[in-house]
Amino acid sequence: INPVSFKIKPSCRYRGIANATAASYQTTIDLVDFLPKIGMNTFMVEFRLPLTRVNLYYSHIRNEQNRAPESVSGATVLRWKIGSECEAKRRGLLFHDVGHGFCCDALGIDSRYSAEVTDDSSIPDSVRKYLAEIGGKRGYHRGLPLFTNFCMSNPEARALFTKYVADYAESHKNIDLLHVWLADEANNHCECENCQKKTATDWYVLLLNELDELMSARNIDTKIVFLIYFDLMWAPEKEKLVNPDRFVLMFAPITRSYSQSYDQLDMTKEYECPPYVKNKLNFPKDVGINFALLNGWKKI
Repeated sequence: INPVSFKIKPSCRYRGIANATAASYQTTIDLVDFLPKIGMNTFMVEFRLPLTRVNLYYSHIRNEQNRAPESVSGATVLRWKIGSECEAKRRGLLFHDVGHGFCCDALGIDSRYSAEVTDDSSIPDSVRKYLAEIGGKRGYHRGLPLFTNFCMSNPEARALFTKYVADYAESHKNIDLLHVWLADEANNHCECENCQKKTATDWYVLLLNELDELMSARNIDTKIVFLIYFDLMWAPEKEKLVNPDRFVLMFAPITRSYSQSYDQLDMTKEYECPPYVKNKLNFPKDVGINFALLNGWKKI
């Protein structure tokens, strides 16, 4: 058996995967162990506490004939999250954290249960006034807190959001990169009179700038990952990041066709991007159009 040496310069600074699916704790640890063996350098735990995702596995939905449902507590999931992070750090992996959920937690809606359909009739007025207005109503989008954005033209709502994220970053200095995403899903941004004055992306960038300003004032140097995804694929029209060194852009063309490979992309072709119309967007499947939207971001 002859020894083999293979070296390659990666094309991406951050290479890894998130545990954004139903998986057992042991499967997660096995994944963490595998990542550096194939040149990956990043592991992410999506959500502040991924209770819903973990319970998807341990409830054994559609498999109860073979495995009885198991109850997993929030305390157990927290121990497992810390355990997977420790295993990642042992292997020199960068630890990325959270992503979706800040829109809920900042308003006092526990993100551990935000993926569950919820009756919004009991939302207190003190919270409802901050939720995105869609079709003239402020409430949970499609009954899911996780799919619900907040009214980003409301300075009080933005202040609650940025304070919550800054507090989280300050109390979790172990995080290498903190992902600050808006609500999941699409066409779910606030339509109130003031929010109509900017695109969803412009409000997002304004929010990120306010977060950076607050974190800088508190000497918090954690890197922030922002997500261009669904409605946020369209670059901002007016706003720009004041301190780009704080941020890492995550390109997430979730609607793209997986029958098209990136390496098949014709880089010489001019791709026409669909127009931005708030909450009435059709998302492209073509990889080239998705990259054209990314190029709009790269220009700024």
